Amino acid sequence: MNKSELKLVFSFIGILWGIHFLNIILPWELRALGLLPRTLRGLWGILFAPFLHANLAHLISNSVPLLVLSLAFLSLYRKHLVDAFIIILLIHGSGVWIFGRLAVHFGASGLLYGLITYLIIFGFLRKKPVSICLAVAVAIYYGGTLLLGILPIYRFISWEGHLFGAIGGIFGDCSKDSGSRISSPCFV
Repeated sequence: MNKSELKLVFSFIGILWGIHFLNIILPWELRALGLLPRTLRGLWGILFAPFLHANLAHLISNSVPLLVLSLAFLSLYRKHLVDAFIIILLIHGSGVWIFGRLAVHFGASGLLYGLITYLIIFGFLRKKPVSICLAVAVAIYYGGTLLLGILPIYRFISWEGHLFGAIGGIFGDCSKDSGSRISSPCFV
């Protein structure tokens, strides 16, 4: 990992925190820019929803694993971080906009679910000892969260966002030089 890559990860998380505190001090609610499925206004949410959080606990619960998973991602797949983020976020947002229940969806957890899925799937597909070890570690630590998070258990949690984020992780590797023996299922 080089300094610019670390700076990118910390900058992204810093932006999440900056937007949250901006939301606290501004006289209007930035969460209104969240993703509202099947509405014209909700299209903005495809871009903005991952940067918005309900409260400080929500922000922390996304920031810490986002930092850990991004650093893990950088350790093995540094050339693919930005592409994977973009693909995961676009599939996440589009999927929720098309199929999500009629509620305002926001938060970076869709990105987290995409990173978890990416690290597990492509870790095994690459068949390298280090990538397999990382995939196993992520599966052990986050696998239960992944499985429970995509189920419609809690009314106020966007399981749709988690599900489409995870699907984004499956399609998150469009590289020709991904190192896996199986070509990536990329369609972008």
